[in-house]
Amino acid sequence: MGELEVAVQVAAVGRSPDDDVFVGRRGELSRLRALRDYGTPQVLFIHGLVGSGKSALVRQFAMPAWAGDPIVIALDCREVEPTERGFLAALDDAAGGFDDIDGDGVVLRRIARLGRLAERVVLCLDHYEVLRLLDTWLRQVLVPSLPDNLSLVLAGREEPNPAWSRLPTGDFEAMLLGPLRPEDSAELVRSMGVAAEDVVVITRFAGGHPLTLVLGALAAKERPAHPIREVAMSRLLDEFARAYLDDLGEETQSLLEAAAVVRRVSRPLLAAMLPDVDPWKGFSTLRALPIVEITAITHRRDAICMDIFAGHPDHLLLGAIPKEGSIYRKVQSVVPTVTGVCLPISGAGRFHCYISIDKRCDGEAKLAAMAAFTASELIKHVIVVDKDIDVYNEEQVLWAMATRVDAATDISIINRVKGSRLDPVHQGKDWGSKLIIDACKNEDINFPNRISTADYTREG
Repeated sequence: MGELEVAVQVAAVGRSPDDDVFVGRRGELSRLRALRDYGTPQVLFIHGLVGSGKSALVRQFAMPAWAGDPIVIALDCREVEPTERGFLAALDDAAGGFDDIDGDGVVLRRIARLGRLAERVVLCLDHYEVLRLLDTWLRQVLVPSLPDNLSLVLAGREEPNPAWSRLPTGDFEAMLLGPLRPEDSAELVRSMGVAAEDVVVITRFAGGHPLTLVLGALAAKERPAHPIREVAMSRLLDEFARAYLDDLGEETQSLLEAAAVVRRVSRPLLAAMLPDVDPWKGFSTLRALPIVEITAITHRRDAICMDIFAGHPDHLLLGAIPKEGSIYRKVQSVVPTVTGVCLPISGAGRFHCYISIDKRCDGEAKLAAMAAFTASELIKHVIVVDKDIDVYNEEQVLWAMATRVDAATDISIINRVKGSRLDPVHQGKDWGSKLIIDACKNEDINFPNRISTADYTREG
């Protein structure tokens, strides 16, 4: 048994099926017991990160609490041959052995016998990611063959294939196994005999991840004089790397080790280092792996960390920039000739909006402004200008407003419009007024050309 498996077992503290002993996962365990007792949904898919306690949860669920309990059959998919025949043979062994059944209807008859073992039967497949090659067969052949009294629980690292959601309504449910609650994390670490002052440190950096909690506790006990975070993180990385490598086949592991030695791998190099491996197939296998090449690691002495805090212009920009993209797409849907959108810092990156368009007809400016209002309720004032105005240069926007706006015809006020409580003028109300300024040229007026001078005349 590997260290990773030991860690997950410890995370369950599964000495007894009693709720008072099991650490955390009360909601998930209750959901599983409801499935066992009532049979809904027929398929439950549990997924989560490595070391999140999936196997521990399945083992705790499989423990009978009293005589006459529904039968829970748990299979470790790592010990199952990933073929239809291998899977059915594993079912036979787990259920006490069946007579050989061949021919048509083999799956239906085998599953029917499994369902006759008890009034309620639950089949749990742990480490389901190993059986990914059988996913379609299980979904299309096995599940439709399940009798009404037999439910299926799948537990694996990967999210379920979207095709599972196409099962009849109520027959399928996915359950993400998240982190433990802080109090459960502390209880788990304390149960391993860790000093009280170390419990706080370990639970803080582990973030509720069971494997990280266990490795942190083991590290604290083995090397008490060293910083817990550093020792535990080193051990955690080793365990995750080992878990990843365990999922790869022997040939892929050999390819990865060879690539790690030479760093710059090629087909001739693979052929020389691994003569029993097809270099073309091996090279394709390596290219499919999520490999990141680190070319340099640097640091700076006495570095200054720039943070974001309320009131700083960068804090306003962080909210303004993504909103500009959303507003642009919204305006573009009604005025395809939009050329720019800006939420200036002068409006706190929220309340003012400048839009430039290639105006084709009267009314487009107001249409663009109303589209902006629908994109963000925070916007109070919209100024729409022609494409010759740079909306990111507030001086140009104000120049257009000064020279191209007639207040009687180009300014519109819309009253009692849904707004935001963040607007200090609203005083807690959800509505307010909106202002539209059409600073585009009036087609009925022959505007003179703008006079511009060379850049050097404005310098100094």
